[in-house]
Amino acid sequence: MSINQNMDIDTNTKHEVKVIDGVTHVFIINEIVVNNNDFEQRVKVATILSNMTLGDVAKRFGITQATFFTRCKTGKMNFIEQRRIAEILGCTSVIKFVFDDGSVFEGHTVKQLIMDACAHVNMTQMELGERLGKSRQSFNDKLNKGRFTNDEIRDIAGKIGCTYYNYFEMEDGTQI
Repeated sequence: MSINQNMDIDTNTKHEVKVIDGVTHVFIINEIVVNNNDFEQRVKVATILSNMTLGDVAKRFGITQATFFTRCKTGKMNFIEQRRIAEILGCTSVIKFVFDDGSVFEGHTVKQLIMDACAHVNMTQMELGERLGKSRQSFNDKLNKGRFTNDEIRDIAGKIGCTYYNYFEMEDGTQI
């Protein structure tokens, strides 16, 4: 596999750089290391592993490539949209909360993930909403719609007292 799009490869990633017919290619060897917080890079790597282009994904997502790229870069994709992108790429979007006691919660929905994590630390939804500076109604509406960005979910995890992980998992088990 080769990467011919502009992207930063973590120097800890096992890779090999080759120039073939005047084009520089980066070959990922065995594993891929992408910053958990960098949605744009995860999408780029998953796109390459799926033998698609960003334009292909944007078109199937229903927006222009420029808009798609901007929303990926700025992290303006909520979890529902991330799941849709993962489906387009033929992989799974995984989010989970991990606690220091070793407990791990993965949700099929953001609402379920947050409710399970709150129950684990004996926190009510109302308490969490207060810690986030949201009114009860505002937080419950958002929770019921499940439309949170990565930054919002990361903030929620911090208020609950756990670590947030978000990655794509390819069919072969590769986590991006």
